Amino acid sequence: MIADQTKMRRRRFLALFAVAIIVAVVIGCAFQLWLSYSKGGINLYHYTYSDNNIRGFRDYQEPMMHSVEKIGWQAPFFLVVEWW
Repeated sequence: MIADQTKMRRRRFLALFAVAIIVAVVIGCAFQLWLSYSKGGINLYHYTYSDNNIRGFRDYQEPMMHSVEKIGWQAPFFLVVEWW
C-alpha cells in the first residue's frame, strides 16, 4: 500500500486523491475550452468538433424519417446512451 510506504494515514490519501481529481478535471476543462476557442474548432480534428454530435443521428436517419418494419436493438440502445 502507498499509505504504508509513505507512513501516512489512508484517510488522508482519500482527501488528497479527491483534490487531485478535482484539480485535474478543472485544468482539463480549462485547457479544452482554451484550445477550442483559441485554435477554433474547425481547425482541429473534425470528428470531435463538427461530426461527433450528429454521427449517431445520421446512422439512424432512415428509420427516423420513414416507417420501418422492424427496429433492431441498436436504436433503443443508442437513444438510452444519448439521453444518459
